[in-house]
Amino acid sequence: MSNLLFAVGLIIVALTSASVLFTIVLPREARGFERVSLVVNRVVRIAFLGLSRLARSYEGKDALLAPTAPVALLGQLMFWAASFIVGYGLMLETTTHHLASAFAQAAGAVFTVGTIDLSGPPNSALDIAAGVTWVVIVALQIAYLPALYGAFNRRESLVAMLESRAGLPAWGPEVLARHQLVGITDTLPDFYASWEEWAADLAESHTTYPVMLLFRSPEPWFSWLVGLLPVLDGAAMHLALAPS
Repeated sequence: MSNLLFAVGLIIVALTSASVLFTIVLPREARGFERVSLVVNRVVRIAFLGLSRLARSYEGKDALLAPTAPVALLGQLMFWAASFIVGYGLMLETTTHHLASAFAQAAGAVFTVGTIDLSGPPNSALDIAAGVTWVVIVALQIAYLPALYGAFNRRESLVAMLESRAGLPAWGPEVLARHQLVGITDTLPDFYASWEEWAADLAESHTTYPVMLLFRSPEPWFSWLVGLLPVLDGAAMHLALAPS
């Protein structure tokens, strides 16, 4: 039985490590078992959407939804911690011969960076491995955050600039009307080109880091999605009304 628990624990540790690797290190869309951690994002999002129903105004709803992404990041980290504790705990059962003691020892090794818990016989190799694993994950998470916020800043800078060209909230016909009123319709091609580059960067960053979808704009009426729609509407009307 102990050998079976050790094998199950080893599989849990391996799968959790792969989830961390594909989420934080490899810049590619998660497609297989590594999508397990995305369940945390989904659960957090559903919980905040339910909470936002208490708000009566859009501004209130936006304020309640604002912490969704940070809570999802924290929840993802706790999910990995719990998975590693369960995995290493099952592996330590071969040493402690008691599941409760094994989980306590695994938790102590993870959160105290390899410190051996006195609740059971020490297993130096597994205790150190658990501590090293958590140190590496925390270090990777610290390096992961600047990439997220860099992508967030690139996304929001162009959206904030849209207010002077399309109003607030942005509106497709307003894009064309304002450019026509001040006589700068010749700048529209460059305007569309900048949004084309922005859309490519958005698609890449939000596919690579799905948690980016949960980050809301700093102001309630600034939204990257609402901003993209009027630009597309304005471009479509421009092409239809002045195809030359």
